[in-house]
Amino acid sequence: MNKRFYYILFCFLIYGDCYATDQTFSITITIRKPITILVTQEFDFGTHELTGASFNVTVEPEEKGSAIFKIEGSNSSVSYTVTEESIQLSNGKESIKVSDFKVTGGGTTGTGNIAEGELKNVGVGATAYIASNQADTTYFGNATFRVTYN
Repeated sequence: MNKRFYYILFCFLIYGDCYATDQTFSITITIRKPITILVTQEFDFGTHELTGASFNVTVEPEEKGSAIFKIEGSNSSVSYTVTEESIQLSNGKESIKVSDFKVTGGGTTGTGNIAEGELKNVGVGATAYIASNQADTTYFGNATFRVTYN
């Protein structure tokens, strides 16, 4: 009986897939168009007069002067933000700090839905910090607007 037990055990180990089971599962893939970001209005803080004291200039995302973007892509939910916490505008010698970026909806990050291939009028605002002795000239700089599919 001992040999028979080992023979049965041997056969079970070789052919013993009687405890195996199968389950099918689904596989999907979604293909999206690349996101395109178009600047429809550049950011412009406007012209301001020096007062002899430091002051801030704030432009909200929905106000005149804010940067306005049109986002194109596949119909989907997207998130958007300005990637920098702050930037420097420069005249080549001096600079002005710009920070506290906000997007449409009031926060640092916003969400929206691309419908019929586009999402229009997404705004970006920020605050510029003007020193009391700031040189009277035009200052330039760049910031980065990022959009991702959710």
